[in-house]
Amino acid sequence: MSKIRFLSYFIAFIAVVALQTTVVHAISIRGIKPDLVMIFLVFLSMKEGALVGVYAGFFTGLFLDVYAPQYLGIGSFAKSVVGYLAGLLDERNIKIDDRYKLIVLFLASVVHDAITSVGVYGSGPTFGRLLLSNILPAAIYSTMCGGIILLLLIRRGYYGDAKHSG
Repeated sequence: MSKIRFLSYFIAFIAVVALQTTVVHAISIRGIKPDLVMIFLVFLSMKEGALVGVYAGFFTGLFLDVYAPQYLGIGSFAKSVVGYLAGLLDERNIKIDDRYKLIVLFLASVVHDAITSVGVYGSGPTFGRLLLSNILPAAIYSTMCGGIILLLLIRRGYYGDAKHSG
């Protein structure tokens, strides 16, 4: 990865974190918020591969873990796993239809939030309730926002092909 590409991703990450911490609360629905950082991580990992994904996941998770130091490491681990798994679908080697990118985003969101929930609350009887009340709704909301973001990025020529692949 070139220095200019790295710098552009870093600037995009800072912008995404700024949006996540300032604007996202305004579009929350009953406390459910889209995870813009995770959306960024999934799209970055699919574009650049598993190695970039795992490093980006670790450092974005570590950066965000500072806000909740009692859970330090859980976000890094969850985002590293998501970055690695999404990066296995490296678009430099595999052509992925845009619809499937949204399925990957949904599954990544579920995996991320499940890892985070188990790390914070354990895997007791509350996990099923968390799955239905928080994890799945947040995954759906993040996927919807990710679809809009993906459409905007494709139309502007920043991601994938200029024309729709499906």
